[in-house]
Amino acid sequence: MYKNSIIVNITYGIHTRIAAMIVNKASELKAKYNINLYIRKLENKEPIAISMLALISLKIKQNEIIEISCYEDSLQGRNAVLELCNFITTQIEPNNSFMSNIDEFIEENTIANEQILESLPLGIIVIDVNSNITSANEYALRLLDKASKEVVGRNIKNIIPASKLPEVLKTKDSISGEFLNINENIVIANRAPIFSNDKLIGAIGAFQDISELAKKLEHYQEEINYYREELQKHTRLNGSFTDIIGSSGSLKDALLIAAKAAKSTSTVLVRGESGTGKELIAKAIHNHSTRKDKPFIKVNCAAIPENLLESELFGFEKGSFTGAVKSKPGKFKLADGGTIFLDEIGDLPKQMQVKLLRVIQEKEFESIGGIETQKVDVRVIAATNRNLEEMMKTGEFREDLYYRLNVITITLPPLRERKEDINLLTEYFVKTISKSLNKSINNIESECINYFQKYNWPGNIREFQNIIERAINLCEGSTIASKDLPFYITNSSQTDERLINLRNGELLPIEEYEKELITLAMQKYKSYNKAGKALGLTHRTVSLKCEKYNIKVE
Repeated sequence: MYKNSIIVNITYGIHTRIAAMIVNKASELKAKYNINLYIRKLENKEPIAISMLALISLKIKQNEIIEISCYEDSLQGRNAVLELCNFITTQIEPNNSFMSNIDEFIEENTIANEQILESLPLGIIVIDVNSNITSANEYALRLLDKASKEVVGRNIKNIIPASKLPEVLKTKDSISGEFLNINENIVIANRAPIFSNDKLIGAIGAFQDISELAKKLEHYQEEINYYREELQKHTRLNGSFTDIIGSSGSLKDALLIAAKAAKSTSTVLVRGESGTGKELIAKAIHNHSTRKDKPFIKVNCAAIPENLLESELFGFEKGSFTGAVKSKPGKFKLADGGTIFLDEIGDLPKQMQVKLLRVIQEKEFESIGGIETQKVDVRVIAATNRNLEEMMKTGEFREDLYYRLNVITITLPPLRERKEDINLLTEYFVKTISKSLNKSINNIESECINYFQKYNWPGNIREFQNIIERAINLCEGSTIASKDLPFYITNSSQTDERLINLRNGELLPIEEYEKELITLAMQKYKSYNKAGKALGLTHRTVSLKCEKYNIKVE
């Protein structure tokens, strides 16, 4: 390689007219010596092939040192380099005021154009026909995290490997609106070829950093996806569980699990206080499962006497015991192919828990008095309002059965924890119950809603439904008033009175309060059934508590 350095003594430096003269001279020397000539500012690492684009983009000023070179270290190469250097230093300077005025005008326009390019909120990179960078504005350099001297003269692929500017040189077609990653920044790029008198002289790329916009769009997309999912949940649940009223988050979570459970055949355990709608959930799961055209059989484990429970579940054969005049299929046989709902599973006697476990595990059982094993295909949905974990600790509930039941758990929130649903429930029950009772009730006083919001609802949805039905029966007009509600609902003083009193400032064990409560209930209602309804318990549970605390029924 041969090179030679010179000082540019041209007024205003190498601007457009001077660049044209140098390019024209370089072309003559190319034809004469067959040598390609290159130019470099000393601050730049790489030389650039001499062209209009390269000379203008280098912004060579007066008295600046430049280097002219060629890759051939030969006589022809030396002659070509030295002749161009001599041309620039001795033959270009204008010798009249007219040309001087033209150059001044050109320089002013060049400066104005440069300032415009630098002030644009866009990155601008220009390459020559050899894909070498001839120019990069400050915006582009900032994104590249490089100085101009590190970029100019380098191949664009060495600076931006993913650049498509070389492709533009080949196809001579523009490429618009493509995304590109530059130093972890996301930019949108547009590229176009540069022509001079129909001759391709290079290509230009313009790009803008949209990293912040991309982050915002990503955030907005996440929000859109969230709201879309919530809308899908809402739409899906409304279409599948229309009898279940409410929009609270805890209820919607439970319904979402229930909707997924409907697509499965796994055992489901529905948990929640009495009156929260456990049976309604079980029916919804069955009605929207593949077993919807098969039987849905309900068994209340607490309502059936212990000595009859086995025959109810598994059936009996004729003559198996006194009074068995004919065979009777059990609930599991009736539910074959469908779903069996075991309500109050926590009240299932210990010996029956073993037999239930076998049915769930082996899908088979024997009826009372039967000698053949019966196979069944039954999906089990169980429900309870009791603390099965505590019952396992005391030995009242089998641990292996618990884990067999507790595959998919759905926990229904009590009404006191979802009071935001009271308005919806009020509207629904007023509409449906008044229709069933043939009464024209179409409104309810806002004061009634306030009472509903303050009340604790120990009986949950069931109690709420009964209160609305009572009010509709008592209502004399078309609007339910506070006078139609029970006294204990409207008695504002109840919020100021304690339900539990301290003894000498100390709390008693919970069994003491339970004993006193059940004693009061039995004294008032005189029967297990009525006392159980008042307390939200089954009659069997009340019976067991009376036996535990030695409470005598008069």
